[in-house]
Amino acid sequence: KLGLARALLEQQKFDEAITILDYLIKEKPEDAALWLVQANAFLGKGEAELAAANYEIVGRLGKATGDSLNLLGDIYMNEDMKDLALEAYLEAMELDPDQDISRPLRAAEVLTNRGALDEAQLMINRIREGYADIPNDTDLILLKLQARNDIAKDRMEDAVAVLEQIVEREPLDGEAIILLARFYSQTETADT
Repeated sequence: KLGLARALLEQQKFDEAITILDYLIKEKPEDAALWLVQANAFLGKGEAELAAANYEIVGRLGKATGDSLNLLGDIYMNEDMKDLALEAYLEAMELDPDQDISRPLRAAEVLTNRGALDEAQLMINRIREGYADIPNDTDLILLKLQARNDIAKDRMEDAVAVLEQIVEREPLDGEAIILLARFYSQTETADT
């Protein structure tokens, strides 16, 4: 029956897959795999809140994974629930500290892009604390996120210090150069 549900999911027959999974979950409510497959069906159907509920149940069963928690964080961000998203992203880092740095980095980018500045700052800090050897290109992305966060919070001196670090390490970084030029242009205009 699980194979049938997965086949229906592949065919994008979400309602049918959900119905079969409801039956299977009633028989084996402790089977996290069933909840996860059903969450995928809910996502396919565009019912993110129901998918989030399934991921939460998997967590309560003690069977959450870094991937399932990151997906839960993404769902919460799409629903503009920034605090819950951050909680899921951080829990994913705790549960799977050896996951590739790209995953928490992506979470920090999503938080920054969506204006969740305090949450993004916490994520940036945790990445720096949790990963000993951050590759140069990843560190530059973290610095850019930090600079964007500082600019958005009107901490211009902090932003300039970070941007100067970026340009010193990567002299051809167009985004950092443009942001620095804007700052110096505004400072010059304000002084005259």
